[in-house]
Amino acid sequence: TAFGGSLGAALVLAGWGYLWYVLERSGVEGWVVVQESTTSSLQPVTRDFEASCAAPAASQVELFVKTLRRWGRARITLEAVVGDPAAPAARLRGTYVGFARGTTSGGGG
Repeated sequence: TAFGGSLGAALVLAGWGYLWYVLERSGVEGWVVVQESTTSSLQPVTRDFEASCAAPAASQVELFVKTLRRWGRARITLEAVVGDPAAPAARLRGTYVGFARGTTSGGGG
């Protein structure tokens, strides 16, 4: 079974991985952190599971990348689920922050 922290970690990682992919695809080098998140456990998880992050509207992603390039920092809200998106076992809504390499708040480098 999976619950609490293990589901939360998988969900946070799904969002982080999606945003890392966005940075790589856009050619921006930097870091991604989760600023805050809310996780809801909706059904028992009693077998192997996958967590996935839904891509937000293209306009939101474009604004995130544009802001990151211009200011070195950008924020976006992402949603991730465990299980079927139509009837998830767990759901996360999180605010993620990207830092472009070379900014003082990005964790070094």
